[in-house]
Amino acid sequence: MEYIVLGIFCICVLIILLIRYILKNFKDIKHHKELKVAYAALEKANSAKQDFLSQMSHDIRTPMNSIIGNTALALEENDIDKVHEYLEQIQLSSEFMLGLLNDILDMAKIESNKIVLHEEYYELQEFLDYLNAVIKPLFDSRNINFQMNIKVDDDLIIITDKLRFNQIFFNLLSNASKYTKPDGKASIHINEVNREGDFVHFNISISDNGIGMSQEFLHYIFDPFAQENNKYNNEMVGTGLGMAIVKNLVDLMNGKIEVFSVKGEGTTFVLKLSFRYAHSYDEKYKKYLEEKEQIIKGEEIIFNDKHILLCEDNEINIIIYKKLLEKIGLIVDCAENGVAGLELFLSSEENYYSMILMDVRMPVMGGIELTQRIRASGRKDAKRIPIVALTANAFDSDKAEILKAGMNEHLSKPVKPEKLYDVIKDYIEGIR
Repeated sequence: MEYIVLGIFCICVLIILLIRYILKNFKDIKHHKELKVAYAALEKANSAKQDFLSQMSHDIRTPMNSIIGNTALALEENDIDKVHEYLEQIQLSSEFMLGLLNDILDMAKIESNKIVLHEEYYELQEFLDYLNAVIKPLFDSRNINFQMNIKVDDDLIIITDKLRFNQIFFNLLSNASKYTKPDGKASIHINEVNREGDFVHFNISISDNGIGMSQEFLHYIFDPFAQENNKYNNEMVGTGLGMAIVKNLVDLMNGKIEVFSVKGEGTTFVLKLSFRYAHSYDEKYKKYLEEKEQIIKGEEIIFNDKHILLCEDNEINIIIYKKLLEKIGLIVDCAENGVAGLELFLSSEENYYSMILMDVRMPVMGGIELTQRIRASGRKDAKRIPIVALTANAFDSDKAEILKAGMNEHLSKPVKPEKLYDVIKDYIEGIR
């Protein structure tokens, strides 16, 4: 009997040891699989990183090559007409590079869920003006027949983010112009389907008879950096982010987008979008127009004898901004960092400066701290002097921090001269 009990005990011990061994092996296998998956994900991430860096290197170097090359040619040229041609090429390449940077920034915002739609009224006529002024010339320059078929009530006004709404159509239509051969055709059709409560629903199609895309590529067209290899119009075609941005913006607007394409025959994008809407005769909209069109009457402001404090540490930027400001009669004092800017402001008479233009990232003391010090200085003009940020920090979170610090306005670098002039004019005249 004792042997039987001992045998059973040994068998139980063996079973327990076997179970422990199996469980250990199972855990090891599971751990191995987890490591394998993690390693594969790491390899994929590294590959994506390498692809991104390679793509960015190519896409940034292409316009930079044009800028450097045309600059060198312009410096050696005596013929003013030729110099003008080189400068035009430099401007085109610069704008293209800015577009690349904006796409990268937009994608970063999208992936970190930091894109915020800023809704406002958008009239049909305003959108038509945009198509005629910005989009149609893209097709005209390539001799492509571009048709617009808009079936929407004239008095309908949608409520959306104008910038992002336009960005969707710019990305889709600029691609149509790039990949359609001269003498080809392209079109946009916008149809109002119906209205339900406060919402109006649209079916929109954008078509071209261009080079088209393969069926395989259509599965990846909305992936970041996706580009189908082709030899047609391959100069500065972009980052491959445009379609990913379009898809994310459409999703953000609770819409849908589909694409149909045949290689060598053309492409059609179909969008379904819905927006809250208003009419031109709505009282709320009329009040909005009155506020928008309200102008402070009085004599035209002359900028002569108006002083501006420019806080900027980059020497090239100082030269550019100083010349732009002096061109409209302003007297400019420059500070290369926040400490120098604070000394100039505090040592000046009250109301000596009409405005401060402020870089955010400066050595010794940055623009955020400088603004806070000025606002807290106790001078009578310290609270009311307009402070405008000129900064490369372009995220909404950056803008919020800048405004929270006490600045009045946020302008992202590079700032177009006309935009800078508009802001200066509005603040000096007291419109803003």
